[in-house]
Amino acid sequence: MVNWQNPYENLTDIWLKGNLHTHTAPQSPCGLVAMNRVLELYEQKGYDFLSISDHQFCSTVDHPTKLITIPGLEWNSRLQEQSRDVVNYREHLGIYSLDRDLVSSALEFTGPEETISSLQNGQSLIVLNHPNWLVPHHYSEEELFTLYSGCDGLEIYNAVINRHPGVADATMKWDRVLTDKGPILGFASDDSHMEADIGNACIMVNVERASSEDIFARIKVGAFYCSTGVVIQHISRYGDLLTCQAESADVTIEAIGENGQIFSVADNTLEIDMSNYPTAYIRFTLYGNRKEQAWTQPFFRKVQN
Repeated sequence: MVNWQNPYENLTDIWLKGNLHTHTAPQSPCGLVAMNRVLELYEQKGYDFLSISDHQFCSTVDHPTKLITIPGLEWNSRLQEQSRDVVNYREHLGIYSLDRDLVSSALEFTGPEETISSLQNGQSLIVLNHPNWLVPHHYSEEELFTLYSGCDGLEIYNAVINRHPGVADATMKWDRVLTDKGPILGFASDDSHMEADIGNACIMVNVERASSEDIFARIKVGAFYCSTGVVIQHISRYGDLLTCQAESADVTIEAIGENGQIFSVADNTLEIDMSNYPTAYIRFTLYGNRKEQAWTQPFFRKVQN
């Protein structure tokens, strides 16, 4: 369970870089790169872990790799008469678990509500994928509100949408969900289809040891941040005092609360006392000088059940 007052409690010195949204050829219709090449490129980009999340199929990683891998797939809704391997453009979910059979079980269901209901337990991770993909967008705010219960998170940044119809950054919808419904984790991903898509976004997970078990457990409790290049040096909470510090001096940090309101801005290091602001939560967004960004998970004023 996420400690929503402080998801970054008891941090270690070990941060691992990874991507959960990855497609390969020929298993995914959108995938243009074979799995062995995908693994090679992610290793070269300095990633530590990866999930191959092919469409409607839980792919087996059977190539030699230094990457720690987590089973996953990208699920979509379908009509009752359609086969389980049909790829549609509706209601995509990222489904992940250390139990490969549990991941594959999602394919038995045709609608998002029943899929989420069947998997919402400590052994699975469910992410609402690319809410701002397509025009009109893939998920409206109302649809996100409907599917909120039972999901672990939503993609607040999907890098491949920069070259597709839609908007890569979905933090405005994240703030609407955080404000109107409550806590939900934010994820960033490559959603990689081709070689140029690899290495544009990641999540940085804090762990005690480099293992799939520790990575998955720490993601589930929110001990990670999202990034397109900005590195967070320090993130902490003591009482109502929140502190965020970037590794680089030329990074601007914003403290953001309900409905996306910006409460404070500083360069490199930002400290903010939550008790001074009328908001249920505060999160940090960091901006580098070349449009790189990073996003922390939200800190809530009170413990959420």
